Amino acid sequence: MSLDLTGGLLVSFLLDELRPVFARHPRYRDNAGETFQTYANLIQFRDVSVTVGNLRGDGARMSPDYYMATQWARALYVQVNGKPGTFIEWMQEIDPTLQTPVAGMYLLAVDQIDPKSRAVRFITTSVRTLTGSVKNADGCVIAVDPAIPLALVQPTDPSVQLERAGTKMWLTQYVAALTLIRTDTGATLAPGVDWWLERTVTLPLGTTVGGAEYFALPAELVNLRLLNGSTPLVSSWVITGDGRILLATATAPGLVLSATGLMRVDPRTSPLIHPENLLPVTLNPNETLTASSIAYWTPGGGYTTADTVTVDGAIYIKDLLTPGDDLYWEACTGNPQVYVTANKMELTTALIPGLRIAIGDMVDVGDQACVLVSPSATEVYKIYGGKDTISFDLTIKTNDLATSSELATLARSFLVAKGRNRMESAGVTIHTVSYAYQGGERDASGTAVSHAVTLSVTAQADWEFLEPIVSSIGAIGLDLEIVPGQVAAVASSAGRSQFVTSYF
Repeated sequence: MSLDLTGGLLVSFLLDELRPVFARHPRYRDNAGETFQTYANLIQFRDVSVTVGNLRGDGARMSPDYYMATQWARALYVQVNGKPGTFIEWMQEIDPTLQTPVAGMYLLAVDQIDPKSRAVRFITTSVRTLTGSVKNADGCVIAVDPAIPLALVQPTDPSVQLERAGTKMWLTQYVAALTLIRTDTGATLAPGVDWWLERTVTLPLGTTVGGAEYFALPAELVNLRLLNGSTPLVSSWVITGDGRILLATATAPGLVLSATGLMRVDPRTSPLIHPENLLPVTLNPNETLTASSIAYWTPGGGYTTADTVTVDGAIYIKDLLTPGDDLYWEACTGNPQVYVTANKMELTTALIPGLRIAIGDMVDVGDQACVLVSPSATEVYKIYGGKDTISFDLTIKTNDLATSSELATLARSFLVAKGRNRMESAGVTIHTVSYAYQGGERDASGTAVSHAVTLSVTAQADWEFLEPIVSSIGAIGLDLEIVPGQVAAVASSAGRSQFVTSYF
């Protein structure tokens, strides 16, 4: 992508900025300046004309190879393999909350072009990216009655993998059900009585009124701790003989307390597999998981969709977390193809919500482009460019000297003062604006005389070329073969042959 304000784009930009400025003149205020017609380098209405001409530039090299910086953002434009993708000139993120665009991969394909109206019909689809993590896992801990020697406890299914430590053991592979026996007697151990699960839970207690007060424990917890929000409670407290919590007299009022610790869980009424091994993939309406779309990493290595188990729509990892393990996972969901219409030579937010895209004139049917959106800001572009010294003439011509002078004053005030911040943010720095007047001869009627005021402007303008950190994507595509009456008729929409590691 590139942005060049040193040529024709600067002319269009200046006229777009100055048109509402001239509309504030009392003569044109009633119609809000709607009577002004804008052409390539000209704003005109009857005898009034504003022309940008004599544009000159002097290149300024700011580094030996024009390299300027690395841009951090969320949205990254990349080429689709075999497609030029020249219809996207530049992009701008407009949501300060970073909630849109939603993280993922967006594929745009040009389907139809109407040269008369400049309308371009795109086929769009997206692959939404979901991520999550677990830090310092608890593991699927199985506790056995201390009266039963742990070494004598075995599962009836020999394929079930257990690891043991001290008086406890834990599952390392997903299993749908578990039955334990004593190897010395062959007796089946009763779940919830002879063996049970242990989970770390956090249970709300209430809000303190200040001073010594009692709180009832909602359940029996081991390694009990009290929290004020997420912070350990620093005030003293004790467990009374009847199993209640007594706070110290120095306890402040208004503390929101909760109790955390290990709780005994009955496997007959609770899931056997710890919820930390569940990938919370939530699909929106019409969304589906794309092929080979899941990947997760644990201390045991990297895993893919084949290493997951789906039970009643819930997705579990096969290689379960053990105490202290970390988990990081990613998944991609595909959306149906839809038609979206936008105009070339304009900015639009219709293609990707939350992202302003400049569509240029180099639009061809069948062209495609891809936009990757990261969940957070990251390095997306290497920026090459400079800030060239430029000059141009702004000629304002009317048949009334006062009107010419007044419009010139409005333009100069905007360029050097009122619109300075706006111009600077767009990449144009105004240095000087000099004034010149020239009266013309009368027209053929002998009544009208043209009065031209020329503002000679010197400035600096940006030009940039953005080189994507990721240059192309070759594992996705849109089939433009459309079945009549259907928008999303292709089965291979946004299909991926392999998981592309964290570009987003």
